[in-house]
Amino acid sequence: MLKCVKYEVRKILNNPWFYIGVLVAIVLLGISTFTVAYAKNHPDVIPDGTVQDLTVSGFHSLQDALNTGSFSLILAVVISVYVCSTFSQGLLKNELVCGFSRQKLFLGKYVATLIVSDIAALVVMLGSFIIGSVLGGVGEAGTSRLVLNLVAQIVLMNGYASIFFFVASLVKKTLPAVLVNLFLPTVIGTILSYSELLFHSKVHLYRVWLDVLAADLFHVTTEHLNYAFYFIVAIVYCVVFAAASAVSVKKVEV
Repeated sequence: MLKCVKYEVRKILNNPWFYIGVLVAIVLLGISTFTVAYAKNHPDVIPDGTVQDLTVSGFHSLQDALNTGSFSLILAVVISVYVCSTFSQGLLKNELVCGFSRQKLFLGKYVATLIVSDIAALVVMLGSFIIGSVLGGVGEAGTSRLVLNLVAQIVLMNGYASIFFFVASLVKKTLPAVLVNLFLPTVIGTILSYSELLFHSKVHLYRVWLDVLAADLFHVTTEHLNYAFYFIVAIVYCVVFAAASAVSVKKVEV
């Protein structure tokens, strides 16, 4: 199993799409941070009374690094391309011939996807910290539990990665998988927000959606946040969609 995971990790890291995605995420963060820094230094370009709400610093950018939405979108593209290439390029048949069982092969791909997603998140966080520090100084952490906060963010990103992996495994075609994964989070968020009306605000399904949980972590204002809840929900996402992915490829033709 470990051999299979290592093989898949190397395959992803050897794909230029991974580096393009990480670079795009950092560039977008740089543009966003520079825009905020410019507005902060030129209060005449924004409405009165809002400049004091603008913050630019290394620690602030670090905690906010995965907040732009660009990271999850880039994950959607990179994971879709990686998984679908297994089907479109005939790699699955060759890999099965090499002795990997179908379940072990896709479990290895799934674990490799999470590992590389975590690596990408750490690189983006580091890049965001450097950009924020250059433009606004190192600053101070927004919470004394910063490390726990960042780890929780990364685990939530694994939830996104699990959904994208499942969709790509189910669809199997690169372009359709990319399109579905790009729009699916927005669609799910919209449906869950309308569920408030359906249940007359008595059942808060939207509270367990990844976007909402991530927003709590990005903008944490209390030291008493129950991080266990965020870890548990993220792990449930990973387990559910890993199982769904395994079922989706159980009888796929090679």
